[in-house]
Amino acid sequence: MKINKILISIVMVLSLSSCNNVEKIEESDYRGRNIEFTEITEQDVKDTKFLAIYDPVEPFNRRMYYFNYYLDKYFLIPVVNTYEFVTPTPLQKGVNNFFNNFQNVSTFANSILQFKLGKAAVTALRFGVNSTVGILGLFDVATDIGLPKTYEDLGLTLAYYGVGNGPYLVLPGYGPTNLRDITGKAVGGVLIYEADIYHPLDFRADGIEGGSLYAINTRKNTKSFRYYGTGTPFEYEYVRFFYTTYRDILKDND
Repeated sequence: MKINKILISIVMVLSLSSCNNVEKIEESDYRGRNIEFTEITEQDVKDTKFLAIYDPVEPFNRRMYYFNYYLDKYFLIPVVNTYEFVTPTPLQKGVNNFFNNFQNVSTFANSILQFKLGKAAVTALRFGVNSTVGILGLFDVATDIGLPKTYEDLGLTLAYYGVGNGPYLVLPGYGPTNLRDITGKAVGGVLIYEADIYHPLDFRADGIEGGSLYAINTRKNTKSFRYYGTGTPFEYEYVRFFYTTYRDILKDND
């Protein structure tokens, strides 16, 4: 993969430049050799997206990435470990199913806004089945009967109407995002909060208690990732690239 070759080349250059006994390469060493330089192709440009993602506040983002490392290590991961220790596995699964079902509200609304009526219909059916037969979504009956999982959010809706990613951001306690997605998350959160779909039950899935449980459940689902756990000095660039690529895939997935 060309990205790996680029990274290996960078490491080699840095390693060689730190050596004091590097021999000077004489011009005569290249005489008589058939050295050919080719033009940079479109594929080469495409591959360099790994390093070319718009990140104008990178110093701030790197500091937030570092902050999140300590927040994760000394607070979030211990809380998640405690949650897993004291909560029975079936209940953990039920909590995860509940929040997945709650996400259907946002997916349905944004599918309508994007005129994806087929996806909206499937999402509405999933929500109806899981909220009734599945007891407020604690059981994922919809998947068991063959209804596919769907996903949309306001950030993807903005992308559908041509809004670009904007600058890449790393937010404290939140992690990687971009200006478009975090704006969509904030506005969408306010709209869902105002809708208050669980009002008859006197419970807010997006209130303080529900939000805290959502954060714990989300980190539990991504527990395999640890900040600075990849063993590469390019982890920040990797995460930035993978987040951007992941969102692009969701945007292009109908």
